[in-house]
Amino acid sequence: MIKNINMSWIGMLVSVLILLPAYTLAGSKPRVTIYQVKSTVSEVSPASATDMFITALVKSHRFLVMERQRLDESVYREKQLNQQGRTTGRVAEKRMTGADYIFVATITEANSGASSTGVAGTLGGLGLESSGKDAEIGMDVRILDAGSGAIIDAVNVRKKVSQSGMSVSGVGSFLGSMMGINTQGADASISHDSKEGVDKAVRALIEQAVQELAKNYGRN
Repeated sequence: MIKNINMSWIGMLVSVLILLPAYTLAGSKPRVTIYQVKSTVSEVSPASATDMFITALVKSHRFLVMERQRLDESVYREKQLNQQGRTTGRVAEKRMTGADYIFVATITEANSGASSTGVAGTLGGLGLESSGKDAEIGMDVRILDAGSGAIIDAVNVRKKVSQSGMSVSGVGSFLGSMMGINTQGADASISHDSKEGVDKAVRALIEQAVQELAKNYGRN
């Protein structure tokens, strides 16, 4: 009787051990990585955009994000220290976890002149001009199956970036005609341009893209 009970428990234990990896895998978060965000927009740094993308993925709490950007200064260095016997544990013997999905992202200037406005006039030889323009930047993200390399899906998002400017010309003429100041023919012009923070727009763009990715591929 005792032998039968023991055998029954052993059989159940073996079954659990066999099925445990499958249950663990089914309940785990997708393992994802991104190597570098590419950018065709001159104001956007690929390195900064990549850091923003990784941060957004981690903060979504829907993915297990695999480090691929700074392995030399983090994981590889720790493994090297361990291999040299300078740290405890056996991390040098362990292989890194592979990714299930690879995200390939590109930031582009979707529409450099979606809309524009302008006002110009003169006052006593002083030329005044103001302008405004709404541009768009976009992000395309391809989702690759890390095992097969197949592109299984794509996400596309857009974000407006507002730009405004003001210029003043004929300052010398204005001083001469309106204020009686002799500028001896000298003249000057002043201009000022302002643009919505590109980093802020890129961060919003990336967070929007990650929301789409989390909705379609993430897991709580």
